[in-house]
Amino acid sequence: MIYLEQKYLMLASSRLDRFRVLKNSPFLANFRCPFCGDSERDRRKARGYVYEKNARLFYSCKNCGHGTTAEKVVQHLDTQLHQEFVLERFRESVEDRPDRVEDFKPQPVTRFLNDWRGGLVSSLDLPCSHTARRFLERRRIPKAWWDHIWYADSFKSWVNTIVPDKFENVDVDEPRIVISFLGRDGNLIAIQGRELGAGNKRAKYITIRTSDTVPHVFGLDRLDVKKRSYALEGPFDAMFLPNAIASAGSSITQTIASVIEDPALTTVVFDNEPRNLHIVKGMESAAHLNYGVFVWPDWVRVKDINELATPNYMPYVKSLVDRHTHYGLEAVLAIRDWEKTGELCNVV
Repeated sequence: MIYLEQKYLMLASSRLDRFRVLKNSPFLANFRCPFCGDSERDRRKARGYVYEKNARLFYSCKNCGHGTTAEKVVQHLDTQLHQEFVLERFRESVEDRPDRVEDFKPQPVTRFLNDWRGGLVSSLDLPCSHTARRFLERRRIPKAWWDHIWYADSFKSWVNTIVPDKFENVDVDEPRIVISFLGRDGNLIAIQGRELGAGNKRAKYITIRTSDTVPHVFGLDRLDVKKRSYALEGPFDAMFLPNAIASAGSSITQTIASVIEDPALTTVVFDNEPRNLHIVKGMESAAHLNYGVFVWPDWVRVKDINELATPNYMPYVKSLVDRHTHYGLEAVLAIRDWEKTGELCNVV
């Protein structure tokens, strides 16, 4: 990857005082040290060097003695440019064809359509200007899933047609996006209503169980327990990975324990919140239960899988998760390193 290191060092070179390339093979560049500032008395002195060794580029300053990699120099100069470097390196390291979410075709929700459609509008039938449709587009929810997502103009009133008297007071009703949870037989086992940004006075998600005999896990009707599966916290996140299920706000490992046959064939994906003690403990618990645990790399600065699904990253979501899945003690150590990353910025 030396050519990538050289490429991004050159892109960052405009930020380096007195930058010049002394040799191309082996590569050698010279500039004033960006870490110590080099000599304050003589602005002509440049004692920082990037040099080639073992097919990598390294940095050394003959003034302050600072030594690191060329990549760290780029990161020190321009964090956004460094993120582009990491993404390009990751793309080139992916051996298989990039994963395209649109290839993962969910099964039709025939039973749900027949039994519970009254009072709902399919997201596919909403006009382009509709708030709910714009919400799905803004969240980049794959079109392959839109026939599983509905809109209820009067959510509480509609729920009462499924679970009688669930809501006593429907005089003050509200519109919500409706996500259907189906069991293996196609029967409705739960629904989740997602508010449309009305403010903090309303719960963001309302989950209603329609069956007491089946765990309310999103994706059961599509789960193949004989193949690699992914367990996430929310249905929207699960829509970006193949053979994925979601616990809908409950403890992931406790919720999916009854539907997963082989924990080693399942990767658990928590949100990227290293300061959330509940999430950290949940990840450690999953590792002790022999699940694969996805540990977010420190160069990805988003909250969850849905936020990661930007145009640049979307084809690589599965590959990213697979590359950073850990097991057992290795997972516990990786989680502890991730926990130290601190506050995050929502930047990709």
